[in-house]
Amino acid sequence: MLKNVYFIQANSVVCSGASKSVYLPYATGCIAAYAFDDERIRSEYNFGGFIYTRMNLDKALEKLDNPYVAAFSCTTWNTEYNKALAKKVREKYPECIIAFGGHNVPAEGVMLEELPYVDILMHGEGEIVFKQLLEAFLGDRSLADISNISYRDGDKIVNNKKEFYGFFDFPSPYTSGTFDSILGDDYDFAAIFETNRGCPNQCAFCDWGKLRSKVRMFPWERVQAELEWFGANGIEYIYGADANFGLFERDIDITREMIRIHNETGCPKKFKVNFSKARLEQVMEVSRLISHSGLGKAQTLSFQSLNPEVLKNIGRSNLDINYFNKLITFCNEEDIQTYTELILGLPGETRESFTDGINTLLVGGQHKTLNVYPCELLPNSIMGSKDYRDKFGLKTVDVPFILYHSNEDEDDAGVVEYAKTMCEMDSMSKEDFVYAYLFAVTVQAMHMLGLTRFLSIYLYKEKNISYKKFYSSLIDYAEKTDGILHTAFKSIADHIRDIYNGESSLGECDQRFGSINYEMDDLLFLRCIISYDELFNELSEFIEKLTGKANDDEMKELLSYQKKVIYHPERPVETIESEYDFTTYFRKFLCGEPVELTKRKTVLTVHNSSEMTWENYARNILWYGRHNELSVYLADAYKPELK
Repeated sequence: MLKNVYFIQANSVVCSGASKSVYLPYATGCIAAYAFDDERIRSEYNFGGFIYTRMNLDKALEKLDNPYVAAFSCTTWNTEYNKALAKKVREKYPECIIAFGGHNVPAEGVMLEELPYVDILMHGEGEIVFKQLLEAFLGDRSLADISNISYRDGDKIVNNKKEFYGFFDFPSPYTSGTFDSILGDDYDFAAIFETNRGCPNQCAFCDWGKLRSKVRMFPWERVQAELEWFGANGIEYIYGADANFGLFERDIDITREMIRIHNETGCPKKFKVNFSKARLEQVMEVSRLISHSGLGKAQTLSFQSLNPEVLKNIGRSNLDINYFNKLITFCNEEDIQTYTELILGLPGETRESFTDGINTLLVGGQHKTLNVYPCELLPNSIMGSKDYRDKFGLKTVDVPFILYHSNEDEDDAGVVEYAKTMCEMDSMSKEDFVYAYLFAVTVQAMHMLGLTRFLSIYLYKEKNISYKKFYSSLIDYAEKTDGILHTAFKSIADHIRDIYNGESSLGECDQRFGSINYEMDDLLFLRCIISYDELFNELSEFIEKLTGKANDDEMKELLSYQKKVIYHPERPVETIESEYDFTTYFRKFLCGEPVELTKRKTVLTVHNSSEMTWENYARNILWYGRHNELSVYLADAYKPELK
């Protein structure tokens, strides 16, 4: 009788209206595809299938029929789920061999000491290791001869040698038929797309940094076949797993091939990648192709930090800020959406250096999207080592993990996941972390999503008021006054404080905007704009206190213009009138051209806006439309006409 082998890679389900989306279990799919490509394995083992959502534990257990091996892929969003399910598997099937692998499995065998129901740990890439394990269970080889595993030998835990495998001729889990048994399930599947593996960088916060691995290319035939498979199977969303897409010349060819298939089949519809920060002209060409084809989410221009000391501590170099400004200008001219990433909590960062860094990005031209991620300590990163943590006084808190835009009701497992999030270090207190995150959320919500973007740009350009002063003053105003700003900001500040105390997740559900979890900046924006008139009355008072100029003609017109260009779900407009040509002024500013405000009556005709519910607005405008700036009528997606 064949021995049953099951693979568990449980992902959260993302809800969008009536549809439910989940990723195909790529990591375990790769392992299964390679193992069952071997005739000897197929003659002795039965591929039992996948558990790929965070379903109820008892229902998951029912899917296992006398398992001989249960292989779990562990990441931030499923490790606790895996532990709970593995424990149940051990209780019901005491002879089942339970193996854990994945990013959340530490390099040594400490997990075996903590989890008596786990038999084997796999470290690093899993294809070769898992196949060798199946061979060992047949008596074809010894566990002692398999590199990159930890296992039990009686009461002793054995950590085998570490080895980097250069072999890379792995079959695709897509084209090999590995996922065929689940494609008919009632989900809209998203997919991971890997054209190469490895990373030449050594960033301390990333677990790739410790590997220092040479980048290895999958054959062009495999890459092309997978793209064809995505189109043929209606896979709408593709996440590129390459660490540095755009680094290689063939990435342009890959992009063009994806566009061809997109044009022929309609899929994929969106392609998200991690762009390289080297060979930027090539990256920009890839970005231009993706953006103009409609596939692009946005061009990434990542910094992580703008503090030179921090960059030295984490082994990273950055783009030159002047070159960054040129890239932003190019993207604005080419109508390519961009976003910039920062990590809050990297060693050596201070409250002042972090907020200064955001100010620098705004001065450099990033006015559309900023993503700030609280630093998470990954067990296999350089930063995760005890010596490194001790050197910088790094302290973490276990923050409950909830996937953004997921519906908690869809997770019937009743198991909470946790992310080890930086909350204190020698250079920042916990209160510094709270303020820095609140400042970031304020800039993301008020500036990037548009509520005060044009006010702050005008005051920076015409009154020499820095972006940092504008937004720090807005936080101070919201704290000390009553009204909608106070209520909205306090709710976010309290939640952020709860995050750093380990009492709340990074996302939150507000039923006024639907039953899914939104990010803090989304919620701050929504909680402000829902009281539209009151909000802009308060902003007028804030501007007057900041400048003393809220009531002169130019400022009154600007406040009116700022209010009108925000897409309000209950007040869509067809035209925006102004006594000044603000539209030309801000367009030229964002494209790096010389600007001078002209007093000239202008009428902006707006297309593609309509009245909608708050739930639909939150989903379609903020979630789906974030990188297209759909919350602002000036965005190119609305195709405005200036008459």
